[in-house]
Amino acid sequence: MTTNQITTTEQDESMILYPHQLFFLNPFYLNDKTPQGLKDWMTLVVESVNNPSSPNINLQRPIIQKAAKLIDDDGLTPQERVSILDERDYNNMLRKERADAFQQGKLEIARNLLAKELDLTFIAETTGLSIAELESLT
Repeated sequence: MTTNQITTTEQDESMILYPHQLFFLNPFYLNDKTPQGLKDWMTLVVESVNNPSSPNINLQRPIIQKAAKLIDDDGLTPQERVSILDERDYNNMLRKERADAFQQGKLEIARNLLAKELDLTFIAETTGLSIAELESLT
């Protein structure tokens, strides 16, 4: 798919400002129409994760050799490499840990306030916990 941003010059001529081509890349759906350079890079990515000890890559291209050496030199285990590539899971895990820690903090504060025999409505307003959650702590 090709898109163009067209403008008009002072001489009233059309001129393409930004020719763009949109490519959808998926390393698992390579075919004969995939340009060789792109195929080499996508294969390198997949092989560095799935087969890091003996990747099946095109080492005839110096840039692929250099990239493969950099991957070898990073010192990461295959598991670490996969976890870095799936950064969304890592960020989701961090958000969940923070939310869990925040919830635990609210529960601890609520227990302390309950121990001082303060009013349940006041504790609920202060901690953001429901009355039912507070009653389950007693």
